[in-house]
Amino acid sequence: MRFIWREYDPNAMPFVEEWLDEKAIQFTGIDNKWQAFHQYWITDGKMNIGIDYWCKVVYDGGTPFAIIAFCLHEGNLHIMELLVRPEMRGRGYGTLLLRELLSNGKAIIGHKIEKATAIVFSNNRASQKTFEKVGFKSDATNGQDDIKYQYFLQQKAESM
Repeated sequence: MRFIWREYDPNAMPFVEEWLDEKAIQFTGIDNKWQAFHQYWITDGKMNIGIDYWCKVVYDGGTPFAIIAFCLHEGNLHIMELLVRPEMRGRGYGTLLLRELLSNGKAIIGHKIEKATAIVFSNNRASQKTFEKVGFKSDATNGQDDIKYQYFLQQKAESM
């Protein structure tokens, strides 16, 4: 594996909040800090860290470059959010991170990943392209008021 995957610790990793710039807020919908998003899933969402929910900060060498939150639901890995550090966006890090997660799920979270989904805002073309590069396909578009999501489905992550 190329990257180092660490559990998100809001006390030790305050730099993640700095990555939520105006563009990230527009495309993630997280406008109340990453820590609040994470806390929601483990309290209101009733997720169990390390069992059916993971929030990982990903490092290239000693440099943290992304945070990703995902869960397992009915045997499906569901990527809830992926946020890349602003100065590292558009350089292929998100694509490499997704490929590594899908190919090395057993080492990263203890589960082999055979099926994965993600929800991406329909106006976030950069994220759509990132997911498409690793084999996700657009499945449907579903609108709720002014928020539209694009669904992607990856069947056999090992074939990438």
